[in-house]
Amino acid sequence: MQIDFKKAPLFTAHIISGSSLRGVLKLLSDNNYRIESRFLPKLLLSIPVILLNIPFIGLEKLLFSKRINKTPVKKPVFILGYPRSGTTYLMYLMSKDPQFAFCRMHECMGPHVMFTFGPVLRKIAQLVLPGKRPMDNLELGADLPKEEEFALGNMGIASMANAIYFPNRFSDYFNRFVLFNGNKNDKIEFINNLSWLFRKLTLRNNGKRLLLKSPFNTGRLKMLLELYPDAKFIHIHRHPYKVFSSNEKLYEHVLPQVAFHSVNDSEMEGHIIYTYRQTMERYFKDRNLLDPQQLFEVSYEDFIADPVSNLKKIYSQLEIENFDGALPFIENEVAGYKNYQPNYHHNDEIKKERVYGELGEIYQQLGYKK
Repeated sequence: MQIDFKKAPLFTAHIISGSSLRGVLKLLSDNNYRIESRFLPKLLLSIPVILLNIPFIGLEKLLFSKRINKTPVKKPVFILGYPRSGTTYLMYLMSKDPQFAFCRMHECMGPHVMFTFGPVLRKIAQLVLPGKRPMDNLELGADLPKEEEFALGNMGIASMANAIYFPNRFSDYFNRFVLFNGNKNDKIEFINNLSWLFRKLTLRNNGKRLLLKSPFNTGRLKMLLELYPDAKFIHIHRHPYKVFSSNEKLYEHVLPQVAFHSVNDSEMEGHIIYTYRQTMERYFKDRNLLDPQQLFEVSYEDFIADPVSNLKKIYSQLEIENFDGALPFIENEVAGYKNYQPNYHHNDEIKKERVYGELGEIYQQLGYKK
């Protein structure tokens, strides 16, 4: 891993612009206001949009709070898988099914103002977002699905999105907001924000069934099941070394863009290994709580070999209706990836040995060889 923070742009749009002023101040306080001077312009550029949000946040609460509180969330479908396991491609395909609603990129940018200032944020996103994600060349856009984790990050500190803004506290945020090993109020805040967001997304989409994808939900399965007993779960997994090396590339690209302080390479590698191990150990334990009709597991390698066939199996086992109606939309999306070329990841034999030594149990549980 070679994270070059010298490549960080001085002024760049930041997703934290969609936060409330109170939320940003709370996040800064949680990190003792420690922002490296070279990253300060990113924060300062966000302040005008944050201030502009204030009247719309109040207006949206006034107009929609009662309706949001009364909106039920029925049979949500959660896509699970540690980051870089293939969750985005699976999400992109299933999101083409018209029966589903999901959190769009511009809604993650402004979860407080979806009904009011949201259309303006959508226009801003269309202007500032690149056409491709730098870590994997997948399409990026204002209306495409985005991890709801980033919406939660703009709603408060209870989110792993904040772990990439303050990466030297990555494992600390993981312990607090994935494993919930910290103060009990952390879990209460997370659940309150999550429940509010899901109800709001449901209302925003006229009661449609939610399709949700936040990789660190893989370690929150038990909590999600307690909140939504009728939920369905799809777990996609990938060879652990490829997951590790792909996460290296992810953070090489992303951290210089969004972080407010730097982290050294070895420390970030340690965060990846620790959170990957703990996420999967928690998942292996909690998946036993699910009935066969609630969980489908598939490897990334098998899925990309025949995505349509695998999706048909997913719909069948999880008893998701109307696969035939969704099929033309899914096939059209699959055809769009016919010439897709993923980024190349260098094989480091020494690092391979280290990853296997650290994560050997995950290899075995998922059926992968070294």
